[in-house]
Amino acid sequence: MSLMDSLLRFIDPIEHREREANRRRARDTRAHQPDPETSVSFPPPQAAMSTRRQCRVCGHIDVTHFCLRCLADTMEDAP
Repeated sequence: MSLMDSLLRFIDPIEHREREANRRRARDTRAHQPDPETSVSFPPPQAAMSTRRQCRVCGHIDVTHFCLRCLADTMEDAP
């Protein structure tokens, strides 16, 4: 908020309220739009869980990318 905005508040309060309302509307619309730089996209659930995987260390078979027995990211596509 600049010095001119402060003076406008006393000189023309109606114009000041309209400008504040426009700023508030612009701020609210920006807050509801996702930021493309920080948004995370996840694969669809069916695509992520479609193949069976086998742990290369202990042989555990599951559909996840993380072995629950080894507690490591050691899963490979099962033969």
